Amino acid sequence: MNAIPRYIFLCLIFLFFEVFILNKVELGMGSQLFILPLYIMLLPFETSVFVLMLIGFFLGIFADIMLNTFGINASSLLLTAFLRPIIFRIFILNEENYVTKRMTISNMGWAVFNLSYGLLLLIYTVWFVLLEVFRLSDWLLILRNIVLSFVASYLLAQIIQLFFRKNKSQ
Repeated sequence: MNAIPRYIFLCLIFLFFEVFILNKVELGMGSQLFILPLYIMLLPFETSVFVLMLIGFFLGIFADIMLNTFGINASSLLLTAFLRPIIFRIFILNEENYVTKRMTISNMGWAVFNLSYGLLLLIYTVWFVLLEVFRLSDWLLILRNIVLSFVASYLLAQIIQLFFRKNKSQ
């Protein structure tokens, strides 16, 4: 199967899941579940920054339109897409191993994937919550929402990664 239709289908699945399912889940205490940064992470290694930012912006705009969040998703995904290559350069030492691979735990290794995705998700969550609350005087609320949303979204991403595992028999 061609890679572009597969990533478009994956994009639609992630967008549908975020908007119609995860947005309805009440975790309590201001925490939210985010999986759109995982989609940005799963895009191929050789994807240019410009294309990543376009994808992040349009994915975020569609989420904002459906969730009525006034650009918070677009801004957060744009920042995530911009920083992804920088984070990869920090954590990935041998780029030749990743050029033709998808960015999954099975391809990157547990440590590299979790460190790079964890940092990207943390940046996304901090930016999203800061824009959502928009008052630094509520720093305890901001900190609580960041920590709870990050932990819940990170655990959800680990569960989702089980669907991207390769069979050892192949």
